Amino acid sequence: MKNRLLKSLVLGVVVMGLAWACQPPDELPIIPKISYNRVEFFDEATGSDSLILYINFEDGDGDIGLRGSEENYPYNKYNFIIDSSNPRKFVFIGGDNYTPPFYSAFDENFNRLPQQTLFSETDIRRPYNCEQYEEVEYFPSQTATTTKIDTFLVARNPNNQNIFVDFYRKVNGNYEFLDWANVFSSNGCGGNFNARFPIFDTDNLGKSLSGTLRYSMLSAGFGIVLKKDTFKLKVYIKDRALHDSNVIETPDLTLDNITLN
Repeated sequence: MKNRLLKSLVLGVVVMGLAWACQPPDELPIIPKISYNRVEFFDEATGSDSLILYINFEDGDGDIGLRGSEENYPYNKYNFIIDSSNPRKFVFIGGDNYTPPFYSAFDENFNRLPQQTLFSETDIRRPYNCEQYEEVEYFPSQTATTTKIDTFLVARNPNNQNIFVDFYRKVNGNYEFLDWANVFSSNGCGGNFNARFPIFDTDNLGKSLSGTLRYSMLSAGFGIVLKKDTFKLKVYIKDRALHDSNVIETPDLTLDNITLN
């Protein structure tokens, strides 16, 4: 029952919608720039409520958006972690005899990354959590004919997504980060509102592009968590060349003030 409730409130809550206009702005920089437009809230009688964010964007070379099928480096979901004693010794949740430091070295398809990077100077494995571990089915050797399932230590790849939304709730006059991953979960499995939006105009990649992005977030938990509270969002996007845009903040919001029905 608890798992079903968690799924209905948080997991799988992000969907995308687009409302954009292609314009020919003059000599825009290739690093994307965004600005706040508005936020709307739809309180559904049944099912998930919708919090819809509108942001204006512009990008000098129009390389915005990711296809759903783009899961290879540099857009893969996560990287496997190895220890310093063996370049092919993967770190598992319950393994032992590891020698830190740990390195991010292989993508989720077990392909070696162009360059391994430091993940941790020490053994930072903790009890299972959805941020740090991934359960993977794999062939344990090149000659194996049957697969095995293990829980690997992984590094999440932020380049897998291209829109990033953080919530901040106002408490006693100060804003506090609202960690959706742990609101209904004790192991960080509640998810968040980061996602990816698709390519706007494949035929015109490389050309200046501007418009408005309509980003819809679904959750049955908005009314439960935010209630009558004041909150705000911090948002940025990333282009295909992995340039981060500026970070914008919404004004103070309440669900009552942005509800449309």
